[in-house]
Amino acid sequence: MRVIAKKMSTTGLKQVQLNLNDKNENEEEESLYEKREQREENVFLIAEDDAFVRKTVCSSLKQYGQVIEAENGLNVKDLYSKHNPDIVLLDIHMPHKSGLTLVNEITEVDMEAFILIASADSVKDNVMDALSGGAIGLLTKPRKREKLLGYFGLCITVN
Repeated sequence: MRVIAKKMSTTGLKQVQLNLNDKNENEEEESLYEKREQREENVFLIAEDDAFVRKTVCSSLKQYGQVIEAENGLNVKDLYSKHNPDIVLLDIHMPHKSGLTLVNEITEVDMEAFILIASADSVKDNVMDALSGGAIGLLTKPRKREKLLGYFGLCITVN
């Protein structure tokens, strides 16, 4: 048995209860986490509307694994489901869907998702909403490569 502890809201606690109930009914089904754990190559999903910032982050991560890019929030949940990334980096302010909305949508599908939020502003409510929704941490813009790489050590599925 594996236990992952995160700060979470009452919605998150309800999701834990639902997931525990689902696990008992479908014990043979392999979780997204287990699939990530068995995979050889790291996969990163970067959702950032600023093309320069997105390309910069992607180029610095390519040496560590496969990088999936999204230029807005429209298809991020689908990309998550398709690629099952080890780490998701979401810009908090994007066209079509915000990073805050996507944190909630992704954690509904996979409460063990490793999500980082990035923002040029550090508005306390946005930070608290992201963390209570299931994000692991916040990266301020401009992003420092060392801080981003520091999160690799916290993500147990990254090789």
